[in-house]
Amino acid sequence: MDADRNSDAFENYRDLYVKWPWNLFDFDNLKKDNNGIYIKSKEKKELEKIWSYNNLKSEDKENVLRIGLSGDTDFGMKYGRNDTFFNDEIYRVCKSFFLDKLEKMNKTFDDTLFDDTLLEMMHSQFNFSLMLMQGGMNRRKGNFRDRFPEWVYMISVYYTFTEKEEKEEYVKKELLSTTDNISNVNVALSYLDLFGSFKGYYINTYFFGEETPEIIELMEGENGMIKYGKKRRNNNIRFADSVKDYCDFAWRYWEIRNKLIEKKKEESSKS
Repeated sequence: MDADRNSDAFENYRDLYVKWPWNLFDFDNLKKDNNGIYIKSKEKKELEKIWSYNNLKSEDKENVLRIGLSGDTDFGMKYGRNDTFFNDEIYRVCKSFFLDKLEKMNKTFDDTLFDDTLLEMMHSQFNFSLMLMQGGMNRRKGNFRDRFPEWVYMISVYYTFTEKEEKEEYVKKELLSTTDNISNVNVALSYLDLFGSFKGYYINTYFFGEETPEIIELMEGENGMIKYGKKRRNNNIRFADSVKDYCDFAWRYWEIRNKLIEKKKEESSKS
């Protein structure tokens, strides 16, 4: 079972995802399929006790009842020198970047074990988030090797549309891998619309409802992930020419999230 969808991951998700819209979902009733653990919405009678749920449109209320959520790895970091994602050139740049960061933290280890270290970082809680299950959204993200800045840029584009027909067309084309079932498409629309805006989506999905200048700069700044992701998605820059930027985004993202996770754990221990 993948580390982002096992019981340990979901124990952490339950503590981290507590604000709207996560209170719609039943973290105490874990379900399991061949791919791992997932959760569904609460029972309808429980949802009707939530004021914000009752304010949703009828169609969205029904779609919420169908939503399934599981874990996903945010930044893809293929860890073997022989992997096609990390050819020799990219591997050298990535290894140099992360070893420098780790050395500055006074972490010493045999650099021949770098592959294992990178895998450990990729498979840590600070690199896991919840993701919609319907329509194969995680497979769609995996189609381009989980390159996270491109993915968040693609999500941001969704929120530029105002008409349902435009949203539906975009979701089918860009965000889902399985679109033959229209109900899955409608569930995806209702799920994304729960957040109200792109900022609402990334603040609640990736930063557990916390909003700080550091987070906004990382995501939306002049040299932030969204603009980088747009350039990559539009093939304006080669990945091989920008791998250091990619690694830097990953490191900054992991630092912020690790601090948030430690903060949440401390708050939880006091309550």
